[in-house]
Amino acid sequence: MRRLLKRYGTLEEDLSTFTSATLRLLASGEYPPEPLGLFPVRGKEVSGKGFYVAKKFACRSLKGTGVNSGIRVVLQWLPETDEVCLVEIYHKNEKEVEDLERIRVILKGQ
Repeated sequence: MRRLLKRYGTLEEDLSTFTSATLRLLASGEYPPEPLGLFPVRGKEVSGKGFYVAKKFACRSLKGTGVNSGIRVVLQWLPETDEVCLVEIYHKNEKEVEDLERIRVILKGQ
């Protein structure tokens, strides 16, 4: 996160806005999250555990790209407490897919 913050100055504020909007979307249950760029993380152990990867994330520091910024955000939605926990953030040019090992560690701790 620190490395990305150096490159993209608005990232912290963009994440706050994104988290609030995502929480409202997931809590409402009215819309499927896929059309808005939220996809369930695939993996045998993590399927159905509330982990999502956001492939449409708007970062104002990347002018002209809008939601096609290339930044990926992995999050977990905890419906019991109505919280969104950020798990990982990366640029798609630096990494292909989310870190499933990190997600497994989170699941073991719950």
